[in-house]
Amino acid sequence: NENPNYKKICIQITKNYIFIASILKSALDELFNNRFFIILGESVYGDCCIDEVTANHLCPDLIIKVGNSCYTPCKNIPFYYLSIIPQNFKKQLEFYENLFTNESTYNHI
Repeated sequence: NENPNYKKICIQITKNYIFIASILKSALDELFNNRFFIILGESVYGDCCIDEVTANHLCPDLIIKVGNSCYTPCKNIPFYYLSIIPQNFKKQLEFYENLFTNESTYNHI
Protein backbone atom coordinates (compact mmCIF):
# COMPACT_ATOMS: atom_id res chain seq x y z
CA ASN A 1 0.00 0.00 0.00
CA GLU A 2 2.96 2.32 -0.52
CA ASN A 3 1.74 3.89 -3.79
CA PRO A 4 -1.36 6.10 -3.55
CA ASN A 5 -1.75 6.21 -7.35
CA TYR A 6 -4.56 3.69 -7.48
CA LYS A 7 -6.42 3.98 -10.79
CA LYS A 8 -8.99 1.13 -10.70
CA ILE A 9 -10.69 0.83 -7.33
CA CYS A 10 -13.31 -1.65 -6.14
CA ILE A 11 -15.48 -0.38 -3.32
CA GLN A 12 -17.26 -3.25 -1.60
CA ILE A 13 -20.27 -2.10 0.39
CA THR A 14 -22.24 -4.21 2.86
CA LYS A 15 -26.02 -4.51 2.54
CA ASN A 16 -26.55 -2.00 5.35
CA TYR A 17 -25.00 0.75 3.23
CA ILE A 18 -25.69 -0.37 -0.34
CA PHE A 19 -28.39 2.29 -0.62
CA ILE A 20 -25.67 4.96 -0.86
CA ALA A 21 -23.68 3.15 -3.56
CA SER A 22 -24.87 5.21 -6.52
CA ILE A 23 -24.45 8.49 -4.63
CA LEU A 24 -20.98 7.48 -3.48
CA LYS A 25 -19.93 6.39 -6.98
CA SER A 26 -21.20 9.62 -8.55
CA ALA A 27 -19.38 11.75 -5.99
CA LEU A 28 -16.13 9.81 -6.37
CA ASP A 29 -16.33 9.93 -10.17
CA GLU A 30 -16.79 13.69 -10.02
CA LEU A 31 -14.02 14.32 -7.51
CA PHE A 32 -11.50 11.87 -8.95
CA ASN A 33 -12.13 11.78 -12.68
CA ASN A 34 -8.75 10.18 -13.34
CA ARG A 35 -9.81 7.00 -11.52
CA PHE A 36 -12.26 4.21 -12.30
CA PHE A 37 -14.53 3.10 -9.44
CA ILE A 38 -16.41 -0.19 -9.31
CA ILE A 39 -19.03 -0.88 -6.66
CA LEU A 40 -19.22 -4.44 -5.34
CA GLY A 41 -21.98 -5.79 -3.14
CA GLU A 42 -21.53 -8.39 -0.44
CA SER A 43 -19.67 -11.60 -1.02
CA VAL A 44 -21.70 -14.79 -1.14
CA TYR A 45 -19.92 -16.17 1.91
CA GLY A 46 -20.61 -13.30 4.31
CA ASP A 47 -20.94 -9.55 4.42
CA CYS A 48 -17.91 -9.20 6.68
CA CYS A 49 -15.41 -10.61 4.17
CA ILE A 50 -13.68 -8.88 1.31
CA ASP A 51 -14.73 -10.58 -1.92
CA GLU A 52 -11.26 -11.07 -3.30
CA VAL A 53 -12.43 -13.75 -5.74
CA THR A 54 -14.85 -11.40 -7.53
CA ALA A 55 -12.41 -8.52 -7.32
CA ASN A 56 -9.67 -10.61 -8.95
CA HIS A 57 -11.86 -10.92 -12.06
CA LEU A 58 -11.98 -7.11 -12.27
CA CYS A 59 -8.21 -6.62 -11.76
CA PRO A 60 -8.38 -3.62 -9.40
CA ASP A 61 -5.41 -1.74 -7.98
CA LEU A 62 -7.19 -1.45 -4.63
CA ILE A 63 -10.22 -2.69 -2.68
CA ILE A 64 -11.97 -0.53 -0.10
CA LYS A 65 -14.32 -2.49 2.17
CA VAL A 66 -17.09 -0.29 3.60
CA GLY A 67 -19.16 -1.48 6.57
CA ASN A 68 -18.91 -4.54 8.81
CA SER A 69 -15.73 -6.52 8.54
CA CYS A 70 -13.96 -9.49 10.06
CA TYR A 71 -10.64 -7.88 8.93
CA THR A 72 -9.46 -10.90 7.02
CA PRO A 73 -6.63 -9.61 4.83
CA CYS A 74 -6.52 -9.92 1.05
CA LYS A 75 -3.63 -11.92 -0.30
CA ASN A 76 -3.18 -10.42 -3.77
CA ILE A 77 -4.79 -6.97 -3.82
CA PRO A 78 -4.03 -3.93 -1.63
CA PHE A 79 -7.00 -3.13 0.61
CA TYR A 80 -8.40 -0.68 3.12
CA TYR A 81 -11.24 -1.02 5.60
CA LEU A 82 -13.69 1.80 6.22
CA SER A 83 -15.64 0.50 9.20
CA ILE A 84 -18.15 3.28 9.70
CA ILE A 85 -20.01 5.49 7.29
CA PRO A 86 -19.77 8.96 8.86
CA GLN A 87 -23.06 10.80 9.29
CA ASN A 88 -21.53 13.65 7.35
CA PHE A 89 -21.08 12.49 3.75
CA LYS A 90 -18.37 15.11 3.25
CA LYS A 91 -16.21 13.35 5.87
CA GLN A 92 -16.36 10.12 3.89
CA LEU A 93 -15.31 11.88 0.71
CA GLU A 94 -12.40 13.41 2.64
CA PHE A 95 -11.31 9.86 3.54
CA TYR A 96 -11.06 8.99 -0.16
CA GLU A 97 -9.32 12.24 -1.01
CA ASN A 98 -6.77 11.58 1.71
CA LEU A 99 -6.26 8.04 0.50
CA PHE A 100 -5.65 9.06 -3.09
CA THR A 101 -3.48 12.11 -2.43
CA ASN A 102 -1.32 11.13 0.55
CA GLU A 103 0.95 8.20 1.11
CA SER A 104 -0.63 5.97 3.67
CA THR A 105 0.23 2.66 5.29
CA TYR A 106 -3.07 2.17 7.11
CA ASN A 107 -5.30 -0.72 6.19
CA HIS A 108 -8.05 0.23 8.59
CA ILE A 109 -9.69 3.63 8.93
